[in-house]
Amino acid sequence: GGDASGIAGTAAGGDLLEAGASPDEDASVIYARTLLRIDAEDYQDMVTRLKNARVELETARAAFPFRYSVTRPAERPRKPEAPNVPLVLVGGLLAGLFSGILAAVFLQLRTRLADLLREQLA
Repeated sequence: GGDASGIAGTAAGGDLLEAGASPDEDASVIYARTLLRIDAEDYQDMVTRLKNARVELETARAAFPFRYSVTRPAERPRKPEAPNVPLVLVGGLLAGLFSGILAAVFLQLRTRLADLLREQLA
């Protein structure tokens, strides 16, 4: 843990890393300062990425304000819901009867109309 205001990322922290860098310093001290600077930059990069991830998470939470939950767990169906075979059979029977009656009525009307036209013309 730690907060986002690390010492290495501030202006004062950068001054601390740069302070005391004189030409007569030991090579191990210069190497240690370089490693510290690299680690501080890595830390700041990680903190920035963490802030960005939190912003994205808050954005996602704001976009979906409602929570969804499953009230019933999924179950395997015991019988098929469609097609309803008895309903299809009854519907087919009724449709066949209706179309047969409609065809008979249409033919009867056509025959009567033809007979009326013949009488009118004769």
